[in-house]
Parts: sequence; C-alpha cells; structure tokens
Amino acid sequence: MDAVIADDLGRAHGTALDSQIVNGSGSGQNMRGFLNVSGILSVAGTVTSAATFIESVWKAYSAVSGTSGYGSANPDEYVVVLHPRRYAWAKGNTTGIPAQALFPGTVVPSAGVPTNLGAGTNEDVVLVVERSAVVLVGDSPVFRVFESVGSSTLTVRISSWNQAALVVDNPTAVAKVTGLTPPSGF
Repeated sequence: MDAVIADDLGRAHGTALDSQIVNGSGSGQNMRGFLNVSGILSVAGTVTSAATFIESVWKAYSAVSGTSGYGSANPDEYVVVLHPRRYAWAKGNTTGIPAQALFPGTVVPSAGVPTNLGAGTNEDVVLVVERSAVVLVGDSPVFRVFESVGSSTLTVRISSWNQAALVVDNPTAVAKVTGLTPPSGF
C-alpha cells in the first residue's frame, strides 16, 4: 500500500512542479515560471490548420535565434513546451511525421501549460526555450508521514515538498506563441 501511495503522491508532486516551471507566480512559496519572467518574447500564433500552427512555433524559434540575437542558430538547442492537447492535435493532423521533424529541438508536452488564457479564457500558449539560457535547480522531493495528526480517527497525513528554482539567464532566450484557441476535436 505504501508503494501505491508514494507513486500517487510522487505523480501529484511532479504535476505541481511542472505547473510551477511553466506558470509559477514568483510570489509567496511559488517559483517564477516561464510565463511570469519579464521580458520574454511573444509571437502571435495562428491555428487555422496544423501547418499554420507549426509555422507559428518556427516563427518563435526565429525570434529567439535571430531577432533577439541571443539564441543559438542550431534548432537542436531548443525545447518546445506545449499542452498535451495541442501536441495531440498537431500530431493527429500530421500523421506519420516524427515530432522532431515538426518542431525545433526537444518537444515536451506539459499539463502545466495553462488553457484558460486570452480574452475568451480558452487559449493556451507554446514556449520555445533556448536551453543554454535556462537552469532548473533543486533537490529531490522529500516525503513525510505524520502518524499522530489523525491518530484519534486512525488517519495519517502524508506530504511532499522540495526546493526548486528556475533561473532564466536572458529573457529573450524564451518566446511564447500566443492566441492559440482550442484545437477542434481535442
């Protein structure tokens, strides 16, 4: 039973950390996530088709690698972070094409990408990050069991925590693709 609980708690901890890396507010006990780093680049996206969406991601790559003058010219030096529904939509509309052929660098589907942005509160974003300009530091999660908290009701409290920080060396090494309305059928 303890293995099942540890697995479940570990997954919940990872989901929370994922959300903090992308969207952490930087206040209180929250790390500052990519979307709250001041000065990151922004590219307006188009989602009329998978092809126009993928073109928008490459425009963000171009903004980081060329316009800002900061990023590497090598597409392999980038990480593309997008919501799983956006990734599934792009893959579903480009059947048989490997993800690495669609996007620059390494593709990271992340449920931490918010899907409630924009005027209609239904938009998501895609992040294009030049990896040498970003460092995620932290320690391993710590799991604690508090047996005495609910001893009168035979319950146990379990918690997990860790220290982590996202360091962005230069905000122009990060671009977000905005204006991405929900993909149809996903």
